[in-house]
This record gives sequence, structure tokens and C-alpha cells, in this order.
Amino acid sequence: VESPFLFKAVSIYMWDRVVTKWKEEKVGYLLETPLHGHGEHITHALWADNMYIYAKTKQELHNMMRDLTVPLVQSGLSWKPSSLMYLACGVPHTEHDYISIQMPVGQAELRIPRVSHM
Repeated sequence: VESPFLFKAVSIYMWDRVVTKWKEEKVGYLLETPLHGHGEHITHALWADNMYIYAKTKQELHNMMRDLTVPLVQSGLSWKPSSLMYLACGVPHTEHDYISIQMPVGQAELRIPRVSHM
């Protein structure tokens, strides 16, 4: 059964250690809060049955996707390639712009294309 609630519950359980690691490494997008005099690193958001990952660079996004892939595969799950895309702002788009993730032995390489139109 698919539902936003189940997606969130499974995601939180499966990726708890990954998110803790990201917080320790201070990866993600720094959201500055002038009222408090410091910022908070935003790494991801879960909405309905979607996950959004926030990264400063394409390489950081690649590393974060690799971090997420390990527990996903260990849980017997897999990415849905047709649902994966990344959005980059302020960077020129190239024809073959994608992030490549090495999958476990026996599985094809995962290529995440960049959004080219809205």
C-alpha cells in the first residue's frame, strides 16, 4: 500500500543515520536566520511521497544520493529512475548533464538527469 504517511515513516526509519551524518558534516544548504545570528543546514524535505535533497554543489548532491542509496538497497528497495531529476540554479545546462550513482553489483548505473525545462 502506498501512502504519504507510510513513505515518511519508512524514509525516517531507513535514513535516520544518513541524516545524522549529514548534520555532523554540515552538508546541505545553509539557511541563515538573522534573528538568531546563525544558520541551519537544510538537507532534505519529505512532502507527500516525494523527497527533496538540498546541496551546495553537484558533487555534494552526488555524495548525498550515494549516502541514501546504500540503506535503500539494504532495505530491499530501489529508486524509481523515471522519478529522479535534479535542479540546479545559476549553472549553465549542458546536453549530457546528469549525476551518476554506482549501484550494487548486478544493477545498472543510476543516472539522474538535470531538469531541462519546467
